[in-house]
Amino acid sequence: MNVYRLLKDNGYNVTKIDHKLITDSNVVGKGKGGIVYHLNDNSCFKIFHDSLSEDDIVRLNAFCNLKINSAVFPNSLVVVKNDVRGYTMNFVDGKIMEECSEFDFSCFLSKYDEYMKKCLVQFSDNNIEMFDVGYTNIMFNQQTKSFQSIDVDNWIINQRDVYDFNFRRLSSAFFCYAFSLLSLSGENFSKHFSKLIISKQGDFIDFYECVRENVQNVLGKKLHTVGDVREGYMEYVKKI
Repeated sequence: MNVYRLLKDNGYNVTKIDHKLITDSNVVGKGKGGIVYHLNDNSCFKIFHDSLSEDDIVRLNAFCNLKINSAVFPNSLVVVKNDVRGYTMNFVDGKIMEECSEFDFSCFLSKYDEYMKKCLVQFSDNNIEMFDVGYTNIMFNQQTKSFQSIDVDNWIINQRDVYDFNFRRLSSAFFCYAFSLLSLSGENFSKHFSKLIISKQGDFIDFYECVRENVQNVLGKKLHTVGDVREGYMEYVKKI
């Protein structure tokens, strides 16, 4: 059975890639699930360590048809030696959220607020449920000067209302990064998270600017960059 031809004839978005191209391509990133390679100036491709199930193939192909700019979705499935092993996607010239410590905090906060609002509208409209959302798979696109989600492999299309589910993950990703909460123990994480978590009715920017101001008042110094706030918050936690 020719998998490439079968998928193509059934309307799937498919690209053939051989082992030589894989070994000759530069690695963009590595993760538990697979490796991302540079294809050309505008594209890259991900090869999973294991073959994909039929359900995964159907799900990722559905993502290929989405026109959403708040996340980097697959453009086509990748077939290697008659086996579906990954997908192609747009190449993003930027840095992951974890590498944004030098950003001005207010600018960073504003950009993330724009990104989160866009995600909540676009993903709710398409019934997309986000999983594995964290500061290592949210990227700041240098060209568009905006955040985008990457590593959408585990996301699903769910017919239920996904707004609250996605909101909690997006706000948690920001909170954990901006305030270094992953370095706290589980008990302290829960205590401080419950104190500062916002509701969807609250204003995201005003809330976190208020948190920064409160931390500054306790420490008696200004916190300008994201890195300043991260370090300052850990100092603040030790004082209270």
